[in-house]
Amino acid sequence: MRERVSDYTQPPPPTLIPRDGGGPPCCACNEKGTSALSTCSRRCDCRNHKRLCTNCVNCKRGTCTNFAYPADPAVCDDDDDESDAVSPSAGPAVPSTASFVDEKMREAFGEPLVNSAGGPTFPEWEAYHERVCQLRLRCVKDLSKLGNLGRAIADAIADEVEKISKLEAPSERAGVFVRTLIQRDPDVKRKRDVKRMLWRRLEMWQKGQVEELVCEAERLDQQFPTTQPQLDDASVYRIFNKLMLEGKVRAAVRFVTERGGGGVLHPSAQAEERPPGVTVHDVLREKHPPQQQPHEEAFLPCDDLPPLIDVDITDSTVERAARSLSGSAGPTGGDANFWQTFLLRYGAKSGRLRAAVASLVSTLANTIVPWDNIKALQACRLIALDKCPGVRPIGVGEVLSCLAGKCMAMVTRSDLETTCGTDQLCIGVKGGLRGLCTR
Repeated sequence: MRERVSDYTQPPPPTLIPRDGGGPPCCACNEKGTSALSTCSRRCDCRNHKRLCTNCVNCKRGTCTNFAYPADPAVCDDDDDESDAVSPSAGPAVPSTASFVDEKMREAFGEPLVNSAGGPTFPEWEAYHERVCQLRLRCVKDLSKLGNLGRAIADAIADEVEKISKLEAPSERAGVFVRTLIQRDPDVKRKRDVKRMLWRRLEMWQKGQVEELVCEAERLDQQFPTTQPQLDDASVYRIFNKLMLEGKVRAAVRFVTERGGGGVLHPSAQAEERPPGVTVHDVLREKHPPQQQPHEEAFLPCDDLPPLIDVDITDSTVERAARSLSGSAGPTGGDANFWQTFLLRYGAKSGRLRAAVASLVSTLANTIVPWDNIKALQACRLIALDKCPGVRPIGVGEVLSCLAGKCMAMVTRSDLETTCGTDQLCIGVKGGLRGLCTR
């Protein structure tokens, strides 16, 4: 089961219970009570002033997300001897839905909603993963004609993926290996020098010299300039030619015609149409909803649950999905071209890697995997795009996770079309369900 992690932190004031009437509302959200989707999430005065809602319309309707429900209806001070005293203005206790949700999840899948032991399960690899995720994407790109070196790298990646599927190692380990292996050195440019550098790093990984590899990647990352210079005509031609040779025709045309939009915004930049001092990072935090428990009304009553049928993923399925991969790299730096190269171009070693990926997808689909083992696989690299004006948050996930989703879509597509029948759920249309959910 996947655990939802939110980087939004509530302010430190004491926990409050919403009042059932009495006094004006604490904010003007859904003041007329006509909106069933209002949650006090964006334009709430209480949220903007870093305080919790106490008596708004959404609190009474049970839809407010700017409110921390206490486990105990008593509002008291831990240091007070009269711990049994209840505040007279507290009102009725608000029942928690956590136990109800966990009961439903156990009934359906055999595990609670949050399938995590809590705390760092693999502290060493989590620390390494956090360090490499802070590096910029300065990676070796051309990995297609490496010969024996390419086969050795494909074999090493297969070993790491197999350890994830067998729950022998966390997913952070594979991400650290890929990121430290392909870190680019600004002084190493010739093909033979790049191959010698990759051989050396592969041998260091096999010897267990992880700390040395991470330190080397951090040192090389600091040698690259922090700002990009203005592109001249020669640079534009070189980038356009590179994109065309990689088969990215659409991206090349959009680049040369300057139809790419406003570009990526820096987190510390001033946000457009916002008061002075409000940065892009602040806007991203406002757009990130806080973690909350789903309401009981969100669950449909069902006395007879359908059986869970295992999904069979083969290496041929992975091969077909790999040929349609596209997109940039996630937090650990392996983009679609990287995974296509090692999944398709190195013979038997690529076949072993495809089999390892198929085993991983089957494990994720057919078993209950602890969240701590795969949370790095589900991590995203958050970027802010300029909407001209406005900020659009985009999460760039790991390509391996995208590949697993493609494999599942290929295998289950026909079943979804048969089950949904004539229901207009956009089944079979690219991005159809996503468009339906966001309407």
